[in-house]
Amino acid sequence: MRKGVRRRGLALVGPVLVLGLSGCVPASTEMPTPEIVWDRGVAPSSPLEDDPIVQAAREAAIGLAMAKNSGDFTIRQLNDRWNHRHFVDLARGYATETMPYVYPGPYPWQPLRILEREDDFAVLEVCEAWQTSDGWLWDEDTYGKPFIPDQGVLRWYGLAKLDGHWKRVSRGIGAVEPRDSCPFEDIPIGYFNPRPRVPKLSEMPPVREPLPLAPESDEYEEGRR
Repeated sequence: MRKGVRRRGLALVGPVLVLGLSGCVPASTEMPTPEIVWDRGVAPSSPLEDDPIVQAAREAAIGLAMAKNSGDFTIRQLNDRWNHRHFVDLARGYATETMPYVYPGPYPWQPLRILEREDDFAVLEVCEAWQTSDGWLWDEDTYGKPFIPDQGVLRWYGLAKLDGHWKRVSRGIGAVEPRDSCPFEDIPIGYFNPRPRVPKLSEMPPVREPLPLAPESDEYEEGRR
């Protein structure tokens, strides 16, 4: 999250959460994945990029950015790569925001190693790029400004095998220690093409909430609690 970004507090003029209608069968929104243009032509090239764990984490970053930019939390790119409870919380938080911003692309990071791997759970250690002054997000004041990181932050990404997909989960996620840093100079930085537009608050689309879990989902019982 960009330093100084003001989270959108409760407001009558903010986005509206769209609820499903009783008796209707909801369907996810079909949204094409934007092209990603890599800064200086430097695309992800770590030997770990071919690992399904890393590929899932990459796709999760894209899905999160697409959902936050569109306000649509039903899209496949999000649902296939994040656990349901997480993006339900994302949708609720988004519905209360009052300062428009967009993700220029998926958050930039580099895989370092897979700390833990089981049949249904894994922990990926990454180095995230960070810029102290503005951070990754664009708002009206920083729109189009190149992202020039000035530090790297060591983090763990937790992933679980749910409904046949590796998905990012909140368990095992977060900074190892605030003091932990990592080399950031060669972290690939990708931007969406076409460039997402920062909307005016009055033009923000209604938030489309996540679809309900199917009874056969691996997450169904947890989602009912």
